[in-house]
Amino acid sequence: MRARGPGTHQSTLNPWRREANPQAPSRTRPPRGAAAACARSTRGISRGSLQLFGRWAEHQHMGAIRLERLAQHLGEREVLRAITLHVRPGEVLGMSGPNGAGKTTLLRVIAGLLLPTSGVVRVLGQTPDHARRSGCIGWCGSGDGSWSRRLSLRAGLAFHARAGGLGGRASATRIHGLAERLGFSSHLDVPADRCSAGIRQRATLGRALLLRPLVLLLDEPLRGIDTASQAEILGRLRPELEGRTVIWVSHSLEELRAVSDRQVELRGGCLREAPRLWSAA
Repeated sequence: MRARGPGTHQSTLNPWRREANPQAPSRTRPPRGAAAACARSTRGISRGSLQLFGRWAEHQHMGAIRLERLAQHLGEREVLRAITLHVRPGEVLGMSGPNGAGKTTLLRVIAGLLLPTSGVVRVLGQTPDHARRSGCIGWCGSGDGSWSRRLSLRAGLAFHARAGGLGGRASATRIHGLAERLGFSSHLDVPADRCSAGIRQRATLGRALLLRPLVLLLDEPLRGIDTASQAEILGRLRPELEGRTVIWVSHSLEELRAVSDRQVELRGGCLREAPRLWSAA
């Protein structure tokens, strides 16, 4: 069964450019990833995520991710300062900045893992906590230590799939496909504590993608993965990211140029937008 939404169109990557359906009404800028996500199969997406998407799709002009004068204090330190940011549906936003600039803190606030000190944060029109509990947010942290040490990667991913409402057969198929795509299939039955940091990072990225969330927050998702494999993984990720709203954090500007539609820099708790990487098609 396929869900359809207003403004459904075909999406292509060339690289990562999307073009409107010729039969769709003429617009200055065609609707992007939200419609593509609607056209995609709903298998593996939680019921709460689909219900939330249905309500939000009527108000896409609000943006998939919306921050208004967000501030975050950690103790005496002001980590984020009056950040305002709107991320369009289906947009891949690249974010760079020096260590300690607040990039991880910002993603944790958007993911609903950290309450903001002040300001407004909305994901698909809802609070981050509600969007996360609905299964709409996929999170991939750098050096993620949340794996159970004695469980195999397959068992850890299967547990996450069951918690998200994915059935056993669909779960097994999805896990196998992601493991092949991200290059850790030979380690699926190895306990997490016996895997290298690079293999665990691949599996962490796979876990973020597992339930096909509408929003992906990726904090240095390729960290610890050997350089030779990074380009291959980037190429294989393109079908997974198409139609989804993504914030991709990295210190590598080359990596961000390969994946993002636009770039921002976080420095000293303040956000500034970099020049556009290319003009829209």
